[in-house]
Amino acid sequence: MFHAARLDRTSYPFAQMGLARVGTTVSLSIAGAAVAAAVLVLQVVIPVTQGFVVAWPQDYFRAMAHFFKPDVVSYPFFWSLPGAYRLGTLTPLIAAGGIVALVAGYSALRAGARVAVVPFVVGAGALLAFVVGAAVTQYAGPV
Repeated sequence: MFHAARLDRTSYPFAQMGLARVGTTVSLSIAGAAVAAAVLVLQVVIPVTQGFVVAWPQDYFRAMAHFFKPDVVSYPFFWSLPGAYRLGTLTPLIAAGGIVALVAGYSALRAGARVAVVPFVVGAGALLAFVVGAAVTQYAGPV
């Protein structure tokens, strides 16, 4: 008997290919959530460890805006927290990590991987924090 499956020895059965893709999307979702959560934690914890009041999100979003458009957005270097500008340049990673965690987590959840619920929720929370932080900074007024 002639079987096409015997000729093609490079492919995997459909079920194994699906499992490989789910594992990859779960890993990608975890990585995105980890990046977003790490940046958020760093931006909140570092000023507290130096004895300052938490200034999230205002200083960090202004630093991010100044980093991208230095001629348009001013940044108060003289009265800002030490190191706030450097931490502020990491702020876009919150949105990027949150989006990666949401997209990959959604794909893994649709495929049946319940493990992806945790990074999916962390990514959604990080994205929500980013949007709220941007809105608060927008309405806080100019420096």
